[in-house]
Amino acid sequence: MTKRLCTEYVDPRGLEAILANRLIPLDKGEGAVRPIGVGEVLRRIIGKCVTKVTKPDVIDASGSLQVCAGHKSGSEAAIHAMRELFEHDNSDAVLLIDASNAFNSLNRAAALHNIRVLCPSIATYAINTYREPARLFINSARHSPFLEPLERAIADLLVPAITEHVTTQEERDLLELPVCLGGLGLVNPARTASQEYEASVKITGPLVRQIVKQAHEPPDETEIKTLQASARREKDELLKMQCEQVRESLPSKTKRAVELATEKGASNWLTVIPIKEMNFNLNKREFRDAIKLRYDWEIADLPAMHNEIRDLEAEMLRTVCTDVETEPVLQEITGEELNRGANKAPDARLDVHARGFWDKQQSAFFDVRVCHPNADSYRELSPKQIFQLHENEKKRQYSRRVLEVEQGTFTPLVFTSTGGMADECKRFHSRLAELLALKKGDDYATTISWIRAKVSFAILRSALLCLRGTRSKRRAANISDIDITSESAQARI
Repeated sequence: MTKRLCTEYVDPRGLEAILANRLIPLDKGEGAVRPIGVGEVLRRIIGKCVTKVTKPDVIDASGSLQVCAGHKSGSEAAIHAMRELFEHDNSDAVLLIDASNAFNSLNRAAALHNIRVLCPSIATYAINTYREPARLFINSARHSPFLEPLERAIADLLVPAITEHVTTQEERDLLELPVCLGGLGLVNPARTASQEYEASVKITGPLVRQIVKQAHEPPDETEIKTLQASARREKDELLKMQCEQVRESLPSKTKRAVELATEKGASNWLTVIPIKEMNFNLNKREFRDAIKLRYDWEIADLPAMHNEIRDLEAEMLRTVCTDVETEPVLQEITGEELNRGANKAPDARLDVHARGFWDKQQSAFFDVRVCHPNADSYRELSPKQIFQLHENEKKRQYSRRVLEVEQGTFTPLVFTSTGGMADECKRFHSRLAELLALKKGDDYATTISWIRAKVSFAILRSALLCLRGTRSKRRAANISDIDITSESAQARI
C-alpha cells in the first residue's frame, strides 16, 4: 500500500477511511481550543515508512530553519539558538508570533505544487494524502461515527469490486449477515463496533481486575468461558433480530434467494479455505458469478447441468461400494407392468449404479438433477414444493422400473443451483457419510461437512459452466486416497 501511495495517484474516495481522523478538542485556556486529529495507526505506519526513505530529501528541501523536518536534536537546537540570539548585545527582545490555526489556513493546492518542485520524491504521497480535506469525527457515540468512512468504503468500493453489483441499502444490510443466515459476513463496522466493544469489556473483565490488582495469578478460566458463552448467546440473539428485520425489508425476489441460500449445505463454498489442491478454489469471474447466482442478481435461466456432480458422487461411492458404474443402461422391459409416465425406452439410462449402498449386495440406482429455483416457472413455488416436484417426476419415470426389472432401489438426487438438496438427497448423503466415516475411521460430523463442501463446489461449477461455457479440466478426485480429517482441518470445513 505504501509503495502504491508513493508511485501512483489513487482515487480519493478509496482513501477516505484511512485518512479520517478522530478529533479531540483540547482546552488551551482563556476559552481557546486546540484541535488534535488522531489518525489511523495504519496511516501513521505508512507515514513512518515514507519518511524513513525520503528523510534526506525532506531535510534538504526544508533547510535548517524547519527543525521538525528530521534534524537530530532539532528542538533543542531551536531553544539554544533563541537563547543565544536573546543574549546577543544587539538584541533587546524576542517576539513570539503564533499564527491562528496556520495549518488549515494554507492554500492546499499551492502547498502541494511547491512540494512537487522542492521535494519531488514525496510529491505523489503528499498529493494522495493531502489533496482532499480529511474527515474529522468527534467520538460522541463510542467508535461508530469514526468508523462511518470505513463503512462507506466497504459499501461503495469493496462490495462492488467483489460482486460487480451496486447494492441498495437493503442488500448491503443483507450482506452484513453471517453466511449461514444468507449474508456474506461483510460486517458494518459502524454498527457493530459498540457491541463488540461491550463484549470485549465483559470477557476481559477477569483479566483486567488481575492486572489492576497487580496479581500474579491468572484469572479463573471457568469464569472466562462462562462470559464467552454469554457473549455468544447475546450476539446470536441480536443476529436473529437483525436477520428478521433485514428479511422484512427485502423485495420478494431477494427474500426467496436468501431462503434458498440458508438451506443446509448451500453456503459451504463460502466458508472453506480456497485450497487449489482440494478443488476448493474459484477464479474471480467464477466467484462473482457465484455471488450473483446466490442472490439471483441478473442471471438468466440455466440450461442442463454438467456431469461433475454425477462423477463426484460416483467417486465417493466407489470408496464404500462395489460394482459402481456411471450411466448404466437399464434392462429392457419384457412384459412387466409399469406405471403411467414411466420411462420405457430400451436404452434408458440412469446416472450411477452401486451395489451394497442401502443393503448388502443389493443394487442401488441414482439419478442426478439440478434445477434453478429462481427460474420464472418456479416463482410461485416454495423450495420444498420445487424439490417434491422433481423428486416425484424422477420416481414416476424410474422407481417402478428399477424395482420390478432391476430388483434394486432408486433414489433421485435433486439439487438446486444455489446448493440446496431435496430430502431424498439429504438421506443419501447422510448414509454416504456413515459409510465413509466407518471405512476411513473418521467421525460422522467431519465427514458429512466434507461431503457438503465437495458437493457445494461441484454444483457451483456446474452452474458456472452453463453461464460461461468453460470446460477447463480439473484434477479428478481420488476419494480413497484422501484423508478426510486432515483435509477438513486444512480447509476449515
